Amino acid sequence: MAVRFYDDALCEKIQKWIRDENLVVLGPEESRYLFQIRADQTQDKPLKLPLISLSRNTDVELDFPHKKPLSFDGKMIAAAGDYSYQIDAIPMRLQYQLDIYTRYAAEGDEYMRNFVFNFVNHPKLLIHLPYNNAQVTHTANVDILSPVSENSDIPQHLFKDQFTR
Repeated sequence: MAVRFYDDALCEKIQKWIRDENLVVLGPEESRYLFQIRADQTQDKPLKLPLISLSRNTDVELDFPHKKPLSFDGKMIAAAGDYSYQIDAIPMRLQYQLDIYTRYAAEGDEYMRNFVFNFVNHPKLLIHLPYNNAQVTHTANVDILSPVSENSDIPQHLFKDQFTR
């Protein structure tokens, strides 16, 4: 279903909003092993915060799980020149969770404020899909589900107030 192309596009979008060039957004494949990857990258030195990871719910919600003209006949996509492509398409919804790990709550609030502001005001997401030896650009929108939660009570803590999430 090419969900990984959505993962890559969303990570890239978030990465462009981060001013610290040393801070990298870990995508869904990397987020499963967030702490192990960071420990490997730093040769088991203490983790440096902030850390930002994007995880995705493994369920994919199909908007139209029944046969429709879009799913059966495809969607016409204009390409370069005089060509167009008929692309098989089934609309779907993906749910992501963006985790921001910081040492102090104020720092986490600042990242959250910036990300919420940017997603609300710039929800368009461009996904580049390779299709029949061509690059097709698909446009999707990112919606924020409310409420946005501070959930620092995760089991990865050694002691209370070690970091915020």
